[in-house]
Amino acid sequence: WKHVAAQQCASHDALLTSEAMLLDIDLYRISAAEQEFEVAWALEVLPHRRGQPMHALASWFTLGFFNASQQRCSGCSTANVTQLSTHPEKPCTHWAQTFFFLDEEMAATSCEGRTIVARDSTIPRDLRIRIAVTGRSELSFRIVGAEM
Repeated sequence: WKHVAAQQCASHDALLTSEAMLLDIDLYRISAAEQEFEVAWALEVLPHRRGQPMHALASWFTLGFFNASQQRCSGCSTANVTQLSTHPEKPCTHWAQTFFFLDEEMAATSCEGRTIVARDSTIPRDLRIRIAVTGRSELSFRIVGAEM
């Protein structure tokens, strides 16, 4: 693998584009097979950021600890519903954000692409991430020791 994804904290003012959701899962129901996926995405450049240098794509997660509905459990209506987020607008946690650095800088513009996430065939705790931005070479990354 050419790249290892980097975990570090970013500030919200570093974002150049809109966000795109790559995966929305129900932790009560997800299967092992659903943890590997391929998804298309589109990012819209923020008007005041157009043309600024872009060095990486970033990812983060938001986790809801309870789905407070009677369908899940009879006591959930009284549960303390809370979220944990590693979004750059939130205080930085030890999970931070994951950065996928580009081979070369590109000017911030709206773009489309695909992301493929799969387990590494030789090291099951590692993830292989392939990112293809339209008009650019596909990038391959590894996330070491991922828990999914």
